[in-house]
Amino acid sequence: MESEVRVLFVDDEKKFADAMARVLKIRGFNVQTAYSGKVALEVFKPGGFDLVITDLSMPGMDGIELIREIRKRNPYQRIIVVTGFPSQHSQQQAYTLGTLNYIAKPFKTNRFLELVDEALKSSENGLLGTVRLSPSDLVQLYSFMGKTIMIEILNETDGEIGRIYFLRGQVIHAETPKASGKDAFYEIQSWDKGIFKTDSPVKDVIQTIDESVDALLLEAARRLDENPK
Repeated sequence: MESEVRVLFVDDEKKFADAMARVLKIRGFNVQTAYSGKVALEVFKPGGFDLVITDLSMPGMDGIELIREIRKRNPYQRIIVVTGFPSQHSQQQAYTLGTLNYIAKPFKTNRFLELVDEALKSSENGLLGTVRLSPSDLVQLYSFMGKTIMIEILNETDGEIGRIYFLRGQVIHAETPKASGKDAFYEIQSWDKGIFKTDSPVKDVIQTIDESVDALLLEAARRLDENPK
């Protein structure tokens, strides 16, 4: 691999990031490391890197947020996700990343390098596909990471906006123009096309939901099965 290939490696685990950067440098890559999503976004410039490799679970700006911001600046940026999920099942079932390349920790160095080569040699642009996250995917992602956050989702079908509020990974409230609480949560889960953004939650939001995330998603799935679109 030629040395002009530029890679941005993003991971909040400094030792891991530095170790993987050394592996890539031995292969001849020009590597820059960033130990947070915020720093990665500060150094990222369209056309500045041939490949971005990022962890998903990071404090502050997580990997999904970073990917969204990078794609705003360069929709064709090649990206590989490194996950720290504890099992292959949770990696596959917690959320779907479309055809975006990903690899789970711990991984073998040879497999990691193969994935890097595949991403760089692919005739596809950008993410080798798109990052496709359903509402249930988003809920499971931010629940898994224990986030205190608000997700705002725009339903592209009718232009309505829904919001889901989390407190340390638990869903505590949801709202749409038509409903609030659990009914709003279930309505949002039925949306199949949209875009999302995240923000700090409103401090004085009133908790209207106390069921577990698993219970909420199971009920949402049951309702969708009974009333498919």
